[in-house]
Amino acid sequence: MRREQGAAATVEPVRALTALLAKEFHFTQADLEENQLGRLSHRQRRRLVRRIVYHALVWTAGGLIALTVFALPTVLFFVRLVRGELETSTMETEGGLFPGVVFAVIVLFILAVGPFDSRMAEFVHVLRDPAPVKHAIGEMAREGENTHVLKMSGLAFALKKVPPLLPAGDCLLYYVNVSAHRPMVVSAEFRLWDAEPEMS
Repeated sequence: MRREQGAAATVEPVRALTALLAKEFHFTQADLEENQLGRLSHRQRRRLVRRIVYHALVWTAGGLIALTVFALPTVLFFVRLVRGELETSTMETEGGLFPGVVFAVIVLFILAVGPFDSRMAEFVHVLRDPAPVKHAIGEMAREGENTHVLKMSGLAFALKKVPPLLPAGDCLLYYVNVSAHRPMVVSAEFRLWDAEPEMS
């Protein structure tokens, strides 16, 4: 009877912390099981694809807006000048042609290389890697009466309502490297010290 009570006292706080971690990092049990094997789940891969598409759309929309606002008037100004509709001196009164041309070239460059910047390239690399998920032990410390902070590689996550009296163990964070200085955490779990990670 005492052994069953002791097991329950260990399991319940771990379950509560796991649920808290799942809410914080937006993962499911199926996601976690795949991450333990070093893989991303289908759901997590779809989320990365959506981020790539969103990133590309933002770059493209921003470039097109800048191109419309600044480059198009410059082109129209040049066309009017070639047709003889403007005097050469008008260039000075309307701001000049050269700055607009330079800006148009910059915008076109952004439109060309923006969707392929380093962060998006890392996303693509992660999707191509069959086992991109790594894990590290997070350091959890109490800060305030109801808040703990979970830290890993310069990242810090505030966790509220962490169960008291946790058994001896570590909080494992599963992540992918989408940035050299800021890994992206995809899931996490609390492991008792007598349980070894399933991945190297």
